[in-house]
Amino acid sequence: MSRAVVAWTLYDFANSSFAAIVLSTVYPAYYAGAVVGNADGRGDFWWGLVVSVSMILVALTAPLLRGIADHAGTRKPFFVGFTLVSVAATALMATVGPGMVGWGFALGVTGIVTFEAAFVYYNAYLPRIAAPAQLGRVSAAGFAVGYAGSLVAFLLAYPFAAAKAYGGCFLVAAGPLPYDAGGKGGPPCRSSSTSASSVS
Repeated sequence: MSRAVVAWTLYDFANSSFAAIVLSTVYPAYYAGAVVGNADGRGDFWWGLVVSVSMILVALTAPLLRGIADHAGTRKPFFVGFTLVSVAATALMATVGPGMVGWGFALGVTGIVTFEAAFVYYNAYLPRIAAPAQLGRVSAAGFAVGYAGSLVAFLLAYPFAAAKAYGGCFLVAAGPLPYDAGGKGGPPCRSSSTSASSVS
């Protein structure tokens, strides 16, 4: 397995913490229950609004982002930039307290939109780091490593959740991504000569 493929799968390992903690479990429950208050279902409404607004923005911007990924020479700066914004939004979720509905909403939307935007560029790397015959195997490796990343994130976040120190959960979710996007774990600027052309 080439260095480029290993780097690609490591990013999936790292960003799965966001999907596991922010999208699926801790942040939705915390935002709905503790930040907004959910006795009358208002918290669920607000979290649904966070997701709905995020998905609308993703749907509106994805074609442009895909066009840039396919045709322009600026793939890596966008990939790293969107990832770092998502990381910052995730870390700042630790500052959201009860009653801070607008701030929690803004961070949720920002984190989700930039997470999805970075994924557009992440997926665009696949045909450039793997030969056509290897695409299925490399993609499956990314999924498998991603599930492992989710499990690790849950294990690290559980002590914070059990202590109701939910800010620690969000810092766990934010922690691995800056390194894997911009450092040694991120897709390199040039892939191996046997599996891909250069990546800008």
